[in-house]
Amino acid sequence: MTTREEADAASLTALAVAREAGLGVEAPRVLAARSNVMVLLAPGGPVARVGGLTATVRDVREHCSREIAVARFLHAAGAPVVAPHEPAGPHERDGRVLTLWELVPAGPPPGGPALGAALRACHEALHGYRGELPPLRALLDEATVVARRALDGDDRRLVVDGLARVSEALPPGGQPLHGDAGVLNALPGPRWHDWEDACVGPVGWDLACLVTSPRVLGRERERAEAALIAAGGEPDPLLVEARALQLAAWSALAGSANLGRRMQWLRERAPR
Repeated sequence: MTTREEADAASLTALAVAREAGLGVEAPRVLAARSNVMVLLAPGGPVARVGGLTATVRDVREHCSREIAVARFLHAAGAPVVAPHEPAGPHERDGRVLTLWELVPAGPPPGGPALGAALRACHEALHGYRGELPPLRALLDEATVVARRALDGDDRRLVVDGLARVSEALPPGGQPLHGDAGVLNALPGPRWHDWEDACVGPVGWDLACLVTSPRVLGRERERAEAALIAAGGEPDPLLVEARALQLAAWSALAGSANLGRRMQWLRERAPR
């Protein structure tokens, strides 16, 4: 998890970049500090997202460049997404990478049907996207690197071997996807954000992202299942397993309290 000191340092970086860009800064505060740090720069926005935990594993600038391109395209197409705030970046300072986003007005969490319909609308708009995106397999390869670093013993073998098996079985081709379409990545509106893992693969991957954590952890399940129906229906069980393996690796790296439950779920379903 991101520490208080790391969040404070990320906030200072965001303030410096905002001032250099000529943006007004007033009463800034940290909104969230998980794999990335979200900093509200002024009461009406923008919001800076500063790379945190993910920067220890991946080229954050490369991922953020793709994210900005996808979000700009979708916003221009009228899709329900959080819009970049120009100059959106990615910006680099103090060894950190950050991007700038419009502030989404506060409101209740979007209901499942609306959330799923919004994801479906994004998928439809993405048929027209022509930018370069990595294949889904690249996200699973990255998760393998994370698992080798963060897990050990039987847990590492279970996740690393499982990722290799599901990666080999992935269907070819696909279309542009969100790549990390968990229910917490849909803000009031609903508007989808956090396109950092945008990739090309089967739509079922995003559907698996909707429901895997709710099914494994027993949280947000009703909302996620309603979203799944609206978004397109039940994903291939292989993709649910792939998502569960990916999340176990990242949970280990983050030191998440959910890791034990995730590993138990995987052990119960491991091939014999």
